[in-house]
Amino acid sequence: MAKLPIGYIFSSAAVKYVGPYANTFRLESRVNGGVYKLLLSSRYIPDSRPLGSIKKNSELENLVVIEITRDSYGPRYRVACMNYWNELKWMYYGRDFRRNRTNWQKLLTRWKDECGTGFKDNFKIEKINPTINDRTMDLYALRGKNYFLPAWGCKNLDHLKGTPLFSPTGIILNDPRKSYVFKTDADATTDFPKLYDTGLKNDETGKNQQINIFIQGFLIPSKWHHCIWKHVFARSKKASLAERRLWEAYWNVNASIADIFEESECKSNEKDLSCDNNNCIERSSFKSVHAKIEETCQKLLKEIITSFESNTTKYIAVSNVNEEQYKRIEIVLIKEIEIQRTAVLFGNETRLNEAIYHYARFSGACYNWDQETPVLHIHTRTMFIDKYKKDRLWVEKCIGIVIDGRRNPNVIFTGTFNEVVKNE
Repeated sequence: MAKLPIGYIFSSAAVKYVGPYANTFRLESRVNGGVYKLLLSSRYIPDSRPLGSIKKNSELENLVVIEITRDSYGPRYRVACMNYWNELKWMYYGRDFRRNRTNWQKLLTRWKDECGTGFKDNFKIEKINPTINDRTMDLYALRGKNYFLPAWGCKNLDHLKGTPLFSPTGIILNDPRKSYVFKTDADATTDFPKLYDTGLKNDETGKNQQINIFIQGFLIPSKWHHCIWKHVFARSKKASLAERRLWEAYWNVNASIADIFEESECKSNEKDLSCDNNNCIERSSFKSVHAKIEETCQKLLKEIITSFESNTTKYIAVSNVNEEQYKRIEIVLIKEIEIQRTAVLFGNETRLNEAIYHYARFSGACYNWDQETPVLHIHTRTMFIDKYKKDRLWVEKCIGIVIDGRRNPNVIFTGTFNEVVKNE
């Protein structure tokens, strides 16, 4: 019989044994020709279903697996009709929010198919409110094809418009409380995640390989804000005033609204790679900041997608991740763009075109790299512009081919791709 994951939903099961005082029940369910033994405690039965009405051979519906045990007769699936979200959270993330690798293995095996080109139809997200003790994250219900998964999303998502969307790339983030949920601050008609077809050119063999790519937005809203704070407005601690001048020439940026970051006492993290999410939530500042920079946020995301869709070189590295059942994806693109600058020539002001370079970075995961046409899932990390074009060594460090001056042994593929075709 197939190994079922924690969170699997048995659509129905027949009662085979009723324990003393109707405190426990043994059930059986047939799935794809196999017979599964289930255990149900009365604490997981809703009040709307009186215990006295549950008799031998009666049917119960929508039973969610909360634990798998074994005895001399094989696996037993502890199930629940209600109050299962805290149990699922514990089974997948434990006390310290770190992934329980054993329970995740069965799920990731399923994602090999479910995270294919039919991905958008295979998953739905909705907000749930179990008792959790976390200041920065909320729990969402991820509904797969026939199972539930508790999925983390940042609290600040509540201040963004639109439908919460699932990203299977959150699993590769270093933060133990990984975000699997994102919003694009657009109405429910948003077309994210966007699906593209393209061909990878292998650096070693020169051969082409067809792939599909789903692209998602920012998984962490404060990271989205930080891109604007650091790069567009150059107000964070490691920002470049030279870059701000390039943005002013490229976008005609209204820098006056940048004061909102200082007025709200925003902080960046130690490496100035993102906003300090704890500070943002403690001060409840995200909503007021976003109201001032909402238009710039949308403009930034649109610029990233436009660059990705352009016929410009994208560099990619694919890596193994320990013994996990997925590959890590890193992508950076470099696009030449033009701005106009005012120069004085022979005593006269003249508008001159100047070439500068636009960079965008993405990270993600692939669950079926061994298939003929793999499907990659990537989320947006950052975007910046520079006066100079970075060299190949910078690219290799950026996408993890080279770490501390040595080639990363986990990298299994490096290559490039240019034109992408949107798959409607």
